[in-house]
Amino acid sequence: MDYLGFSSILEWAAEQSQSDPDFILQLNPELDWSRIRAGAIIKVPKIPAYRISAPVGHIQIHLSERTLQVYNPTGRILFHYPVSIGRRVENRPHGELRIVAFAADPNYTFDPKILTGVAQREGINSRFIIPSGPNNPLGTRWISLNRPGYGIQGTPEPEQVGRTESHGCFRLANWNADTVFDAARLYMPVYVEP
Repeated sequence: MDYLGFSSILEWAAEQSQSDPDFILQLNPELDWSRIRAGAIIKVPKIPAYRISAPVGHIQIHLSERTLQVYNPTGRILFHYPVSIGRRVENRPHGELRIVAFAADPNYTFDPKILTGVAQREGINSRFIIPSGPNNPLGTRWISLNRPGYGIQGTPEPEQVGRTESHGCFRLANWNADTVFDAARLYMPVYVEP
């Protein structure tokens, strides 16, 4: 497998319209999603992609609020997103971090030495690579921070954003991760507050 794409037309329509699949189902009660074909008309909300065109100064993450904010150089908020944070308090980075690398459509390397709980529960003993795509554990974007193994990323499960679900990284809906990815720059500060 070279690419981990959408699992269904419904999932694709929801992601493209920044919506939950259940909402798309409500908008389209007449559609039989198991028989949908090319040329079918699907009703979705019209939500244009947002791009930050102003210069960006820094990113701030508030752990207690589970939010990520993008600021301009003078301290004005340009955008405000819900974010998932680490489930375990001791795995949540804090303080001043820096962006050190970017990856669009990243592969994900599962390492049982890092994710020991998952490895033990699933009986996984060796590293393996999950291909890129919107259903990759990192979603469509990875912004690496200067703490090894930590970053700002997308997610294949946007409905989970805002919860304490991750192993320590900061998860955004893929469409929000795309916006932050395009606006951020190398060595930009990321301030993580309790």
